[in-house]
Amino acid sequence: MLYILVGVSFGLMCVLQVTLNISLRLAHSNFLEEQIKWLETSYNNLTEEKKQLQISYNNLTEEKKQLQISYNNLSEEKKHLQISYNNLTEEKKPLQISYNNLTEERDKFTELEWRTFNTSLYYVSNDYKTWEDSRQDCLKRGADLAVINSEEEQVFISQLNTKPWIGLTDKDSEGTWKWVDGTPLTTAFWSTEEPNDRAVNGEDCVSLYYHTQPVLKNWNDLACNTEFMWICEIVNG
Repeated sequence: MLYILVGVSFGLMCVLQVTLNISLRLAHSNFLEEQIKWLETSYNNLTEEKKQLQISYNNLTEEKKQLQISYNNLSEEKKHLQISYNNLTEEKKPLQISYNNLTEERDKFTELEWRTFNTSLYYVSNDYKTWEDSRQDCLKRGADLAVINSEEEQVFISQLNTKPWIGLTDKDSEGTWKWVDGTPLTTAFWSTEEPNDRAVNGEDCVSLYYHTQPVLKNWNDLACNTEFMWICEIVNG
């Protein structure tokens, strides 16, 4: 009887052991399934994140490419601009030299040879020429022999300390005095007993006396082939 009970007990224990093993296996199987599902979900999420990261990387790579192209274009433009700047700088040098020379000539032109009065410039010669040669010199300078239109201008020219030819003549018609600009004489500043046309071949050109007559009475008609200094005038405005 005891052996029977021991056998039955042992059998029950075996059944319990089997049942326990099965239960543990089932529980372990469920746990593994849950773990597998979680791992699959995590893998899928990581795969999607990787995909998005790849897209972002591709976008950034494209942006970098475009930025590099823009940078290269700007670098090329800068190079061309630098070349243009250098060319302009080189071109500026002779222009600056010409400007400096012209400025120097202008200063000399204004300060040494030319005088200003009202709106005109006056050139005072340092040489002696006939009336016609004097006029040709004025024309070469872009001027003409001085035309006196007022007492103020007469005083100004008389005070230049010279005995100059002026632009008045009656070569075209004796006794009909005209200025070189074609206008007839209206206001005259003849010296006493002038004009007298005293020379053998006539006196058809006019100069001023040098400090020998009052400034408002110092014109003198002379033979045009006489050599005197002269005054040119450029009228501005």
